[in-house]
Amino acid sequence: MKDGIEQITEYDSIYNPTYSYDGRSFSYIARLDGKKFIVKDGIELPKYDSAYELSYSPDNISIAYIARSGDKTFVVKNGVE
Repeated sequence: MKDGIEQITEYDSIYNPTYSYDGRSFSYIARLDGKKFIVKDGIELPKYDSAYELSYSPDNISIAYIARSGDKTFVVKNGVE
């Protein structure tokens, strides 16, 4: 539910539902067709082979997670690898 409107989306799995510290933003890790990605406030971010350790910064400005694509593992912060 976002802004009182029900959101219907089908994923293979959903992991790590996380609210920002101020409760204004909601994100989770989704898996679909073998790829994992972050869904932040209903918006799908880029897809990777794996994504995990989703976290908001205490000031609610940044969101970061660890992603893997092929043989590379890296941190993604605010959508920047």
